[in-house]
Amino acid sequence: MRKKVLAMALISNPLPELLANEVYETVDDCVYWVFESIKWYPDYEDIRAVQEFFNYLDDLNDGKSFNDADPLYGAMRMGENDDDFEVWGDPYEFGIESVRDITYPV
Repeated sequence: MRKKVLAMALISNPLPELLANEVYETVDDCVYWVFESIKWYPDYEDIRAVQEFFNYLDDLNDGKSFNDADPLYGAMRMGENDDDFEVWGDPYEFGIESVRDITYPV
C-alpha cells in the first residue's frame, strides 16, 4: 500500500484493526504487512474488516480519488492448497510475487 493511502486511512479511520495492530515495514513510498499462519475465513470479523478495506480501496481507485496513475495497494493470500490463492489490487506493481516451496523430511 502506498504511504499516502495509509495516511489517509489513519485520518479517516477505515484501517482494520488487524492491520493497525500489526508490525509493518516500509520500502520507498510503500507499506508492507506479512501475515503467516493466519486463518483467512471470511466469517472471521478481522478478515471481513480487511476485505471490506480492500473494497474501500478499490472504490477509491475506481473513483480516481488520487491524481496519479499509481495503484493504491496490492495483496496476495496463499493458502495450504494449490487452488487456495487470492489476489487483490495490483500486488505485482509493489514487487509482491508468489513462490511455493517443496519440502521433504531429510
